[in-house]
Amino acid sequence: NTYELFSVSKRSDWKKIKEAFYNNDYILIAFPLFAESLPSILWEFLKYIHPVPEIKSGRRLAFILQCASLESCQRTCCEKLLDKLPEKLNCFFNGTLSVGDMFGLWLDDSRREEKLKPIENAGFLFAKDRCFFESEVKNLSEPEYVTESEAKIISRIKKFMINEYAEKLGCNYDLMNTPYLDSFE
Repeated sequence: NTYELFSVSKRSDWKKIKEAFYNNDYILIAFPLFAESLPSILWEFLKYIHPVPEIKSGRRLAFILQCASLESCQRTCCEKLLDKLPEKLNCFFNGTLSVGDMFGLWLDDSRREEKLKPIENAGFLFAKDRCFFESEVKNLSEPEYVTESEAKIISRIKKFMINEYAEKLGCNYDLMNTPYLDSFE
């Protein structure tokens, strides 16, 4: 399999990306979840390429949705949108790989390989089948909710890890500092 890699954040490339979108049968869009939806720049790009001309063979569109949160309920709204979006772009839906709990990856190198292995395997399956079958990727979207006690523990761990990471980067002030907000008191 071959691929072309583009980034819609480079607006100067939009014309080239639009042509690639129009001229390929299989398209995979990866993005981080933003406010339970697509990032606004991706929305802008999709408006830019709309309407997408139909092709006889049927263009297929799949997604990789990356979310910092562990709970899949955070991604549910966007996943439902992604089920319908390909039709609006004259494409067939070829599945979504929805992956959560990515927040700690850049903070905790010790878990990176363990956490990324199932995602890598899903990528190999996608390369073979050109589709994310729900039965093969569903387990990467769990759990839907964490318990209240788990949420408190996760919150404490993340706060500690963020502070530790900030110190490594040379941050020497309190991350909870709100100088602009405090000026209103």
